[in-house]
Amino acid sequence: MALTEREQQLLSLLTDNPLLSPKELAERLKTTPSAIAVHLSNLTKKGVILGRGYIVRQESSVLVIGGANLDFKARSLNSPVMGSSNPGQTTSTFGGVGRNIAENLARLGVQVSLITMLGRDPSGERLKMHTQSAGVDLRLCFSSDTPTGTYNAALNPDGSLLIAISDMSIMQELSPDVLRQREQHIKNAPYLVLDANLRMDTLEYALKTARGKVVLEPVSVSKSLPLKGILGNAPLFALTPNLDELEALTGTRDLKLACKTLHSLNVEHVVVTLGEEGVYVSGPRSKLQLKAIPAKVQDVTGAGDAFLSGMLYALSHNEDLKAACEYGQAAAVLTLESPSTVNPELSVSSLESRKNDHLKP
Repeated sequence: MALTEREQQLLSLLTDNPLLSPKELAERLKTTPSAIAVHLSNLTKKGVILGRGYIVRQESSVLVIGGANLDFKARSLNSPVMGSSNPGQTTSTFGGVGRNIAENLARLGVQVSLITMLGRDPSGERLKMHTQSAGVDLRLCFSSDTPTGTYNAALNPDGSLLIAISDMSIMQELSPDVLRQREQHIKNAPYLVLDANLRMDTLEYALKTARGKVVLEPVSVSKSLPLKGILGNAPLFALTPNLDELEALTGTRDLKLACKTLHSLNVEHVVVTLGEEGVYVSGPRSKLQLKAIPAKVQDVTGAGDAFLSGMLYALSHNEDLKAACEYGQAAAVLTLESPSTVNPELSVSSLESRKNDHLKP
């Protein structure tokens, strides 16, 4: 949505004072009221101003559509013995892939909105209050009488994931017909992030509706498999699998071959997170592998979500994809070293510091 220089000047005045009359606007911009009327009409057609009083539409830089749930994590103190009770520590935190991405972005100062489905229960209220307090716009969310989603993870003593079970059945209620109520917001989003907790028909609707750059996060191996049925039906700016998810999507762990397959399905960039092996990035003109940033791991939960958030933070500030992935790595490490799914200490300064320390010669 390109604006002319005069439209940008007019928009700036209306943002400061939406009640200025056409005559007052004409006087400030040294033009005629009739010329202002033409510009106002164009801004209305472009969806930048809404109705009377020239109310300016405040769009977020990033719109996230995905899951929100409570995370329950149990960490074994010793090597776990399967089929038996193991001593350990348990915690409860706020989670959900889409919600985690949105909270991370908000903590990095990015204007972000989240569309998800929350239960009308105490868990839903807790999620809503916490996420809003972090700076995420939740005005586009939906509510349901179905219980809020949960994610239950068992962790090894080193913080790596042993097994996890998620109950995201509430997300089945976010159908294309429900999401259609937010159609204009989806169309206007410069960056749209989708996570595979969504129904496949809902994902496909969002992909075909979007006009901005779309990033798809596969979430898990089991949720990657159905994606094969919709990839190629609409362009994707980026797909962000880990190696297991990449194999589920393409049938191979050969990075070059797998990425070639995904590029043929209208995926512009494939960003593969490889844990201790770093990140592999494949685009239309180049391929590169970034070394991992060393980390003192406390908990792996949420690291992939943080990576995507750091990447989007940089892209929304006009960095190239290589630099964006470096920011993503720094955000992931800051999360790996925190016991929380979203590091409450995440900030632009902490992100820049960790990234720059890693890149020092």
